[in-house]
Amino acid sequence: MRTKADRKLKWLYCLALIGAVLPSFLAASSWVGLAMGWVGIFQIPLLLMYGYRIQLVIRHPTTLDAFIPTRWHAALRKLGIGLMLVGTLAAFGMAFSGQLAQAIFGTKGPNGIAAFVVALWFGMASGAGVFGVICFEISRLLGFEDMLRPQGGR
Repeated sequence: MRTKADRKLKWLYCLALIGAVLPSFLAASSWVGLAMGWVGIFQIPLLLMYGYRIQLVIRHPTTLDAFIPTRWHAALRKLGIGLMLVGTLAAFGMAFSGQLAQAIFGTKGPNGIAAFVVALWFGMASGAGVFGVICFEISRLLGFEDMLRPQGGR
């Protein structure tokens, strides 16, 4: 069965790719950047590849469409979408780490250590978006392979 990607999924996919490199640029001049090991110069090729993929999704409406023949393909697709959502929320949540630390712990801690911990966790959780994109793309690839496989070969 052919599954068309809706606009929300396309936005989530693009934001997950942006969110994969965004935390390192947001935290470049902070303690979180030092703790995460900011390697901005090495992320430029990733940024270029992600930018190319994003423009494909924007320009071609059927880029993220897929064939979902079995429930295992659907489960892998849903896992990918969930991981993309977690990664995107974490990447963009880093900007609010001080306010979230205040809400969770009641204080930012001495010298803002609670905000640092919250931002560090968000930075690590933002990597889930990349794994979500990978799971999503694997489900698409396996679905297209099943669709193209001759039916007598099973």
